[in-house]
Amino acid sequence: MKGWYSLSNLSNGNLKIDINGIIGCNDISVEQFKNELLQYEGSNLDIYFNCEGGSVFEGLAFYNAIKLHKGVVTGVVCSLAASIASYVLMACDVIKITENGKIMIHEPTMPAGSSISEIESDLELLRKALNTIAKSYSDKTKHPIEYYLGIMNKGDKWFDANEAFELGLVDEIIKDDELKSNYSLTNSLKNDREQEIKDLFKFASGSYPLTPNSPLFKLMTQCLNDKNCSVEDARELCLSSLGQASFNGSFNYNQYDKNTLTNTIIRGGSMNNIGALVNALGARVGSVNLTNGNPFKNKSLLDIASICVGRDAHLLGKKELVARAMNTSDFPQVIGDTIQLVINEEIKLREPLFKRIANVVNLPDFKPTDLVTVNDMPDLLSLSEDGEYKQAVISSTGEKIQLASFGREIRITRQAIINDNIDLIGKVPRKMIQAAFRLADKLMFNAMLSGSLSDGEIFNETNSKSDLAIGDYQSLVLDCYKFIAKQKTKEGSPLSLTADVLLANIDHGSMLEAVINTASKPDSFNAAYKKFNTVISTEYLADLNGAIGLSARDFESITMGFLDGDSNPMLEVGDGWSSDGATFRITYDLSAKVVDRRGLSKATFK
Repeated sequence: MKGWYSLSNLSNGNLKIDINGIIGCNDISVEQFKNELLQYEGSNLDIYFNCEGGSVFEGLAFYNAIKLHKGVVTGVVCSLAASIASYVLMACDVIKITENGKIMIHEPTMPAGSSISEIESDLELLRKALNTIAKSYSDKTKHPIEYYLGIMNKGDKWFDANEAFELGLVDEIIKDDELKSNYSLTNSLKNDREQEIKDLFKFASGSYPLTPNSPLFKLMTQCLNDKNCSVEDARELCLSSLGQASFNGSFNYNQYDKNTLTNTIIRGGSMNNIGALVNALGARVGSVNLTNGNPFKNKSLLDIASICVGRDAHLLGKKELVARAMNTSDFPQVIGDTIQLVINEEIKLREPLFKRIANVVNLPDFKPTDLVTVNDMPDLLSLSEDGEYKQAVISSTGEKIQLASFGREIRITRQAIINDNIDLIGKVPRKMIQAAFRLADKLMFNAMLSGSLSDGEIFNETNSKSDLAIGDYQSLVLDCYKFIAKQKTKEGSPLSLTADVLLANIDHGSMLEAVINTASKPDSFNAAYKKFNTVISTEYLADLNGAIGLSARDFESITMGFLDGDSNPMLEVGDGWSSDGATFRITYDLSAKVVDRRGLSKATFK
């Protein structure tokens, strides 16, 4: 996963730090940066900013890390230092900016709490953060703090290089002719800028072939040749021109005015950029890698709402903009598809234990269902050459299983979009999937340890041996193995079960693993060697002073039932989207049952 910063050594002995993207994104914290920086204690730092901002509190920590560093710190605004990045910039001893660089300051924002007390607490934190940030600008420029508070409460305030220099936010403007003599800075600017512009136009060429005579190629050339055109300017120009093409049926690449740009969503056929928006949002929450050239890189939820509304978005206030976006078809799809993407990725990463242990069955509804097993299939009958096949009724345990439904809700509100509460789309669904799988495993172990069976027996009483000497792991393995290996059908024939998995707590698991994988001891052969295929250590068995043996899954001992056979949690939208938002539900319909105790065994120490 690509981080928002990178470190490299320069030929002059300085440490080069490139800040790109969003501070604190992709679960990469400033704490990680601080740990890396400690290795270069005393070195001079050259920090290159191409940063849109990020987490307020990560930014505060970043500022402190730079301030505390022992060495001269030079900050260079290559193209952009916006939002909290402009505050981090103030920690540098010397601040420079390129002629086409920009600085943006505004009031800090953060996701609001759900209760009055939480909101009041958030407001208090924001006020303190606002004063801290404004003071840093004041200390740098010697203008009173009230001056910056007045600017910041009016929204985004942009400064070009000359304005920033005149105000005192920067100490020096790097002229274009100086860039040629500064190899490091030239590379940071020229190579990154050119490659990013080429990537984003290549990405957009799915709609228009990127050939020398195509309008898109001509627009890309204009952007590359215009030294004042930043990557962000090129991205906005590309989006605006493609949007006009979708509305007007033509490609007007001559309309090249950065001051009148508006975002428009591309609709229809190959020009539909829903997938690109989902990819960009998915990259922000760390679930996928950003596609090269994706023009929606690092867009906030409010930006995406604006894109989905179209060319009139700039005429609307934030609340009206989000309300209108929620009533489009695009915005709900982007949010829903991204949450589903997060869920799918988390499911791939988190394999619950039941998928390695239990048999999964399909339950079509919530009615109690008889579980018919094939564990006691009668022997095949002998047939003459012209004989007929006989029917055989497969006996079952008579067990019944019934679904239970579990779930949690995610509420996506207008304010959550305005506050760019990205955790509702990334972190919260991940935690819900983890909780769902923990629930499934917990149900399975509860059924395994305490469930009574249809024959009136209880697993703990009939399948266990509890007189083993403490530490005699070899006997523990053998007792679990023998109980399973000696099982017979109801007709008295050997079942020939395979002892597959040993379950134990963390303390016993490592010892059991050593026993089943060690062929012999110094003075004797290890009879427990390879009697089970694997050992699974789990804290679900923290109170078990021993181990549980399981047969292979093809013998249906433990069964997990799922609605329509889907063993993964499902994402649902409550009552649909409205101007107030939507409720997403992550639901799990499942049940757990021990249906045949012959495939289970247990042995414990005294």
